[in-house]
Amino acid sequence: MAERRSATIKDVAAAAGVGIATVSRVFSGTGSASAATRERVLAAARELDYRPSALGRGLKLRRSGGIGLVVPDVTDPFCAEVVAGVLACARTLGEHVIVDAAHGDPSREAEIVDRLVEQRVDGIIALPAGDEADWRAAARVCSSVVFADRVLPGLPDIPSVLADDAGGVRSLTEYLAETRPTPPTTSSPATRPWSSTAPGSTRA
Repeated sequence: MAERRSATIKDVAAAAGVGIATVSRVFSGTGSASAATRERVLAAARELDYRPSALGRGLKLRRSGGIGLVVPDVTDPFCAEVVAGVLACARTLGEHVIVDAAHGDPSREAEIVDRLVEQRVDGIIALPAGDEADWRAAARVCSSVVFADRVLPGLPDIPSVLADDAGGVRSLTEYLAETRPTPPTTSSPATRPWSSTAPGSTRA
């Protein structure tokens, strides 16, 4: 049996009764298309089992899409939580994530950053350890760069998400102070048998 030919954007355009450019606008989210036209295009795409080419879209937009994530060590418990959180969030947004570890080596981190920039990812999330110049260059090319848990003083324009360790310790201390058990009170020192004033005891 002959293998079924994959549907093309031209097939979708013909089935929906619109031009190829209109189909392209609907799937890229650029330009204008009425709600009725958009629904007609999407219905035709579902009927034909059409899947837009990520490679072709990337070449047109000059971006591969996705998010780059650079951490010191994927086996570190904190880094593992960051990776898991980013992956979970990206999944809900339909984004893919490229994860790499620099192991605290600035030169390795620079190589990772260069590769992500060359791949034209949409953004980079990093726990930075390297040189400010490398990140400055990345910020000029990528649409978004965000630091997590660390900052580079020379790059105040790059946003950072930091854990408030001092605030957390303060809140924990206040909580423990407020919830600690209250020592039991007694009506008379005589009820404490270890007291030197208990009945039967004598003072030296």
